[in-house]
Amino acid sequence: MIKKTALAYMLAICLFYFSRALTDAGEGASSLSRDFYLENGYSDTGARNIVAAVYLDYRLLDSIFETSLLLLTIAGVVHLAREGER
Repeated sequence: MIKKTALAYMLAICLFYFSRALTDAGEGASSLSRDFYLENGYSDTGARNIVAAVYLDYRLLDSIFETSLLLLTIAGVVHLAREGER
């Protein structure tokens, strides 16, 4: 019973902070960078969707390296798991 109560409290706290982060997200964004992306996004990338422009053009190399790191981490975990079975 205590574990369920503690889990419920932790979940409530996480939901509270997550919802607070979502409401504060627009206030913390720099107007300079937001204005730059809105004004130059289409002309720099040709993408009409600003999210696609930022993700696929401005942050492409960052996304590729993050994916590579994730793949390398999974390969390492699989390797260590197989070594533990021997």
